[in-house]
Amino acid sequence: MKIFIELIITNNDDSVRQIAAVVLRRNLMDLMEKNDVNTRTQIKNYLINSLNNEKNKVVRKAIANLVLAIAKDLEEDQTWNELLE
Repeated sequence: MKIFIELIITNNDDSVRQIAAVVLRRNLMDLMEKNDVNTRTQIKNYLINSLNNEKNKVVRKAIANLVLAIAKDLEEDQTWNELLE
């Protein structure tokens, strides 16, 4: 799953970045449950940075949908303070 994060961050092709975000959203449980807390925090930070830096509207929407899915999936006792900044 980490390869899809790298694609979102580094790939120059808009469609590749969009598809990577969609694949990650569809595999959200694997992405978040199979990683430790530090890795999950890194993933969330990468996604916020990608969302802020993305120029393409379609790709930005795909990343935003992924961020929304992660935020919805958080347990009640968990927070994502960086999302609120």
